[in-house]
Amino acid sequence: MKVGQWGNRIPARCADLFHFGVRGVRRPGQERDVLILQVKAVIAALVAWEAAHFLLPAVVTTYAALTVLLVTRSTLYRSLHDCVQYLGAMAVGVLLAAAFGTTVGVHAWSLAVLISAALAAGKIQHLGAHGAQVAVMALFAFTAGQGEPLFIGHLALSILIGSFCGLAAHLILAPSRHTQAAQGGVARLAARAQHILHALADDLRKETPTADRTREWARHGAGFDRLADRMRAAVDTEQENAVLNPRRPSAGGEQALPRLPMTIDVLQRAFSHCHSIIRSLTYAACSDRWNALTPEFRAPYGELLATMAEAMAEVGRLGPTDPHALRDLLQEADRQIAALERHLTEPASGTSPQLSLHGTLLTDAGRLLSDLAQAEPLARESAGTV
Repeated sequence: MKVGQWGNRIPARCADLFHFGVRGVRRPGQERDVLILQVKAVIAALVAWEAAHFLLPAVVTTYAALTVLLVTRSTLYRSLHDCVQYLGAMAVGVLLAAAFGTTVGVHAWSLAVLISAALAAGKIQHLGAHGAQVAVMALFAFTAGQGEPLFIGHLALSILIGSFCGLAAHLILAPSRHTQAAQGGVARLAARAQHILHALADDLRKETPTADRTREWARHGAGFDRLADRMRAAVDTEQENAVLNPRRPSAGGEQALPRLPMTIDVLQRAFSHCHSIIRSLTYAACSDRWNALTPEFRAPYGELLATMAEAMAEVGRLGPTDPHALRDLLQEADRQIAALERHLTEPASGTSPQLSLHGTLLTDAGRLLSDLAQAEPLARESAGTV
């Protein structure tokens, strides 16, 4: 990148950071969570440094503040998980340093062997991303402290102080719960699917769609997939945030949260058949076969898509799914499919190319209905527990 481009981007980046901070101050949300996490990390790091400075030699006090920064994560569960991994890496590293320091002493060759052993130990799967800290800890304890037990004890105590301060900051001001936001995200996902199916239903009542319109169908489908991925990540994060968090979610959130991943699964599986419907309709529009879709088929098929659009909206609604309303919608869709199947068996239902295209669309609709039917037990459970 050229120097001039850097010069143009730096003010823009600074402006983005400023607006990010303003949004975090003004309203709850991701920006505020990030700001609060940074403030907690700074305060906890200062407290840990002061405590280590008061109790321990100056050479190890930095590790108290550093530990806070390494273990303070967005959720209490993630912080505790990283803290355990980091302490495990620390234990392995200092034990290696002590073993080499008290036996062979500090030499160039022993340092090389120690680093090799520490790098190998860092591959232990249970240490995760903190496995790299084994070699760092061993190197510091071996070179700065000559592997002496007293120095290693001070180093371990400094790290324990940092771990305690980082976790205490999370317990004193626990991360906010965003169960309602996760529920709202799943509701938006269902609303997106509903909008796409209604758009397809409307277009089936019109003349041959243009190429721009078919590309818009594809863009809508890709947009649903991207939103589904974001909502799944948001729900996974909130589920992790619920573990060990002393804060309670909003009313009904404790029961709703476990069902959100299953709801996303149902919506994604169902929409996979919408992708197939879009491809079939795009093929018909772009290959001059739209007329093969007879008006007697297109009109009721559009009504079928509209019915299943309402079913998808019911599955992902913000509140508990009404099992009776969902069952009625699914039964209505089943009747509509049966009527279309009877139409295809009539002698004057169409030519072979027409029957092939009609059959493909009807098969996809049947699969879509089958996947939506999997939400019925979920709806009954929702009605029984909320």
